[in-house]
Amino acid sequence: SEADYAHRFRTQASLDAYQESLRKRLLQHPRALQPKLSAIVRGLARPDLQPAQIVTAIEQYLRRGFSYTTEIPAVPAGVDPIVHFLEVSRRGHCEYFATAGTLLLRAAGVPALEVTGFHGGAWNPMGGFLAVRQSDAHAWTEAWLPGQGFVTVDFTPSAGRGAGRGDGFVSGL
Repeated sequence: SEADYAHRFRTQASLDAYQESLRKRLLQHPRALQPKLSAIVRGLARPDLQPAQIVTAIEQYLRRGFSYTTEIPAVPAGVDPIVHFLEVSRRGHCEYFATAGTLLLRAAGVPALEVTGFHGGAWNPMGGFLAVRQSDAHAWTEAWLPGQGFVTVDFTPSAGRGAGRGDGFVSGL
């Protein structure tokens, strides 16, 4: 009926508006970091690359010349910790890799978000439960790829991940 069509049209229009709003939010990054992020992205990703290729380029960048550590170097007062990570220390833990990767994806026009949670754990057969410890805490990125939706991207080098975790975006395909 005409009423059903009008309802479906309004529902689709609302969904489209929500998706566009979400897409814009997933492309936001601090204005102060824009010049630095854009400069890095220009050096990594040609404008004609597809989003999945941009993910791979950023992943390769963060795997070359960056290292995992839980001993974070001091960041000078007034310096953004991610800028310090990308330009000076090039050392950090999973939150640094996930934040940097997420912001670089966003600067390249790929909607992305950072996720924190736990990965892994150990099954306790005596108690019949999965024991998850603080050492299982992790941060990673979810990138929105056309035709695929959100795809997990773990920019953290394998040295910073527990046993059994894949080694990057390509391993998840």
